[in-house]
Amino acid sequence: MKLAMNGRGSVAIVLVAVVWLGGCGGPTVSAPDPSAPHPTRTTGPTVPTSTPTATQSAAASGATEDPVTPEGYRRIILPSTDVQTVTLVDHFRFHRIDSDGPLVVVDQGARPPFTTGRSIYLVDLAAGTTSALREAPEGFRAWIPAISGRRVAWIEWHYEGPDNSGALEWHIIATDIDGASTWTVASGVQRRAGASFGAAWPALDLDGDRLAYAIEDPARAPSGWKILVVSVPGGIVERVIPTDLPVYDLALDRADVAWTEGRTDPGIGFTYDTRLMVSAAAQPAPREIARNAFEVAFGDGRLAWSQDAPTRVTGAAEGTRIWTASPPDFRAEPASPEPGHGTEQRQAYPATGDGFVTWQSYRFSETDVSVLGDRFCVWDPARRTAFELLDVRPVGPLGSVGGGWFVWLNERLEPPTVSGIRIADAGLP
Repeated sequence: MKLAMNGRGSVAIVLVAVVWLGGCGGPTVSAPDPSAPHPTRTTGPTVPTSTPTATQSAAASGATEDPVTPEGYRRIILPSTDVQTVTLVDHFRFHRIDSDGPLVVVDQGARPPFTTGRSIYLVDLAAGTTSALREAPEGFRAWIPAISGRRVAWIEWHYEGPDNSGALEWHIIATDIDGASTWTVASGVQRRAGASFGAAWPALDLDGDRLAYAIEDPARAPSGWKILVVSVPGGIVERVIPTDLPVYDLALDRADVAWTEGRTDPGIGFTYDTRLMVSAAAQPAPREIARNAFEVAFGDGRLAWSQDAPTRVTGAAEGTRIWTASPPDFRAEPASPEPGHGTEQRQAYPATGDGFVTWQSYRFSETDVSVLGDRFCVWDPARRTAFELLDVRPVGPLGSVGGGWFVWLNERLEPPTVSGIRIADAGLP
């Protein structure tokens, strides 16, 4: 589940500018905004709360497998009769995704003047519906949704200055998807400069009745943050985890927390010096798992992250690869093939759930130089094998896994779509 910003997989739909919670896993985009730029329209559409058309892909029924690709993946053609697809409104642009079974939550990506949307949306693939869960107050943006069961949490934020500058006011919101109850779990102000804009955003993830969030800690100058694990809806603090450096991404699995932390330098943007840390409830002392790690996902006892070895200190990742580990030893092993073969350039945005790891493969050709990931890939823990999942429609750019479903988004289509299939129906050999 979830992509990237992650717990159980946190994922971003369009590539984020190289900023605090941005897309280090993807190509660098130089745009003055915390969300991914799609320079087409200044305001995003309103997703209808009525039931849209739910369709199924039109390929022949039955899953088939192709030989190993030059990139090192085994290819699975999904049985179209089992793929559920919901079509959104024209020109909708995704930003982040999380899922639990057929329930998918997304926020809306950037358009000129590069601002994210104000609403969090729920897509129910089983019912074929989509609805807006909540619209943030005027001047605030809704950011990084996480779903667990029938509960959703996210961050609403507002900068004091123009162009996302100055201090950042934030609120962490949780709601039941039926709208019966909504809570402000926490709120505050971030003041320390992060990346190339104003103050850095909090990070957040949700698992069951627990929510973890990371914020700067004024008591630990100059760079210290803290992670709080709290119960929802009670808001009782179960654990506080101090961090030496600002938190980049955060993931929660039951009471265990994984995060990436790194330094910032407003003079050059994000300084490429991060590390993956874990604090388990049974072993609360933070321990380092990997260096040069960025997006992180943690769910159902499986940890996954994107990692590379940069050759320069910038915000640009090179040759990013997906790795995985499981408690209690957290011994790292590659989930994905080594990038750089065939047309594959990098991998990004891991998600975890049901023991699986999913990610996006970024590939370029002479005829299609795109900044969007164009393959939805899965690592199967039973076979220690990486697969491409292919639908009759182009699959991608981002996906998620959890609650017995694979889920992916596609904004290469117009209107864009959200699709999913039960893992049991996907035809993995």
